Amino acid sequence: MVPRVLCITGGMGAGKSLAVHFFRDLGWPVYPADERAKFLVTTSSRIQSDLVSAFGPDSICPDGSPNAPYLGIHAFSSYSNWQRLNEIIHPAVNEDFIGWLGALDAQDHPWVVKESALLFEIGNQPTCNRVLLITAREALRKRRIAQRNPELSLEALSSRMSFQWDDDRKRKLLGSDDFEITNDDSTENFMRKIALWAHSVFG
Repeated sequence: MVPRVLCITGGMGAGKSLAVHFFRDLGWPVYPADERAKFLVTTSSRIQSDLVSAFGPDSICPDGSPNAPYLGIHAFSSYSNWQRLNEIIHPAVNEDFIGWLGALDAQDHPWVVKESALLFEIGNQPTCNRVLLITAREALRKRRIAQRNPELSLEALSSRMSFQWDDDRKRKLLGSDDFEITNDDSTENFMRKIALWAHSVFG
């Protein structure tokens, strides 16, 4: 029997990584979708070929890794390009996640975490038993991202954020077992909210 899946999602700069670290510190296995996507691009000649066909030969570095600055410009230049990027990468990520989950035993790990920034945008909610949506004010999220990624111009940042669904749209898809935690305050208060919710749900 495979473990149950808690999916943690939210917009850029909302605080997903902090929430993921909380559960990792509890000993929960974590599937980091973004990290695995980069690994799969580096190791899959099919994905590399598809990226080159879609965005040009500079999409891939000589070592096979994704050329993040180049893809950041070209894949986020339009909504259709962003969709094409997701169509190339996310089916492989989904397949990888299924294999990762299948190798775990629910007796050892009753719950696991799947971190997925684009959970709702790519329709991956059915892979989750519960969803934890992390939200924050847009202006605050932009400040956090600018501090974390100073190389991103305001235009590039706004473009990337525009392709993600807004929080209201995501809220409408939350089920009765799902939950939203807002990260508009201090890190300490945010982590306290997560701890209280986790204790009430998982014991």
